[in-house]
Amino acid sequence: MQKENKGKITGIIPGIALIIGLIILFSIVNSTTKNIVHIEEILNVNDFYKNSMETISKEDLISKYGQPEKTENWNYTSSENSAIPLETLSYNNYTYEYIFLIISNIHLLI
Repeated sequence: MQKENKGKITGIIPGIALIIGLIILFSIVNSTTKNIVHIEEILNVNDFYKNSMETISKEDLISKYGQPEKTENWNYTSSENSAIPLETLSYNNYTYEYIFLIISNIHLLI
């Protein structure tokens, strides 16, 4: 008789442990899914590339967003004191600024 009772007890204990483990796992999964934060997309960077190696042109940007509120031509001076010509197009009260590198009258978005 005692061997039969011992077998029932050793079968019940792992069963109870399994049930408790599943309850804990379910509560963890349930609590983490409630904390998901949805982020609104501001800009899709893929819209600024023609392909993986080429950005859109200044004309493409203007056709997409219209005329900029301000355009500024300026030079970046490198550590070697060489001037690098740039052009900045500003939109939405300077919220969005797009900088183009000017090489031989070709504007490259950087």
